[in-house]
Amino acid sequence: MTDYMRFELASYEPNIQAGEDVRVIPVREGQWPADVPFESDYWLIDARQLFSMRYAPDGQWLGADLVTDPQQIADACAIRDAALAQSLPWRDYNPR
Repeated sequence: MTDYMRFELASYEPNIQAGEDVRVIPVREGQWPADVPFESDYWLIDARQLFSMRYAPDGQWLGADLVTDPQQIADACAIRDAALAQSLPWRDYNPR
């Protein structure tokens, strides 16, 4: 695990204490779930508002675009549902 991954994973605890439901999909190398696109990054709010993230080639975040297409919103909901079905709560994944 990289130093950044250790930092990122350690940063979840305050969010969990604040009430966020942080979940992890345990994945073995090369076995990412087909129904959860790896390169898809978005904010889905109340299953009605979708914001697609934009990044520069170097990974710098460039912003978010509001998506209004009902099919894209439905697709994002399906991806969310698939991810939740395959995930574990953070505390089950990383028990203390």
